[in-house]
Amino acid sequence: MAARDSLPDSPLYGTKLVMERVQLRLAVTEGTRATLLMRFADERVREMQALAAKGKGREAAQLAVQYAKDVTQAQKSIESGLEGNGKTLELLLRFDAQAKRHEGALDRVRQQVPEEERPAINEALEASRRGQAKAREAIERRKSPPAQEKRETPPPGQDRGPDQPPGRRRWN
Repeated sequence: MAARDSLPDSPLYGTKLVMERVQLRLAVTEGTRATLLMRFADERVREMQALAAKGKGREAAQLAVQYAKDVTQAQKSIESGLEGNGKTLELLLRFDAQAKRHEGALDRVRQQVPEEERPAINEALEASRRGQAKAREAIERRKSPPAQEKRETPPPGQDRGPDQPPGRRRWN
């Protein structure tokens, strides 16, 4: 439990990372995996902010690399494993909101770290923005009703000709 809030400059941090990776390996569904990765991304942002405030820009930049991986994996887990699942939209909305929050935090971290460490922070920002854009596209697809296709052949027992008896539906 003591490792849970540790930072990379703590001797317990390695234990924290091992615990996170074990949780990820035990995730049964892609939804659980995505949720864990999103939580880990939140944690990396918190850690980056703390390290940047301490003047540890190099360490913050290293965390930015892991953040980018976690965000990318979370977005892929949502895309690949949840088609047709009712929780997909909920996860996408959470991912989108989280990415918005992270953008501001990462921008502040970028301003605090030395110039030579900023490319890693920029890559983390880009990973977050790419994931957010994909999430928004997926949200829009799920919110929009699918286009109705015209039916080429009527169901059995129904005619589509002009001599259709009254009360029968004409199929397009």
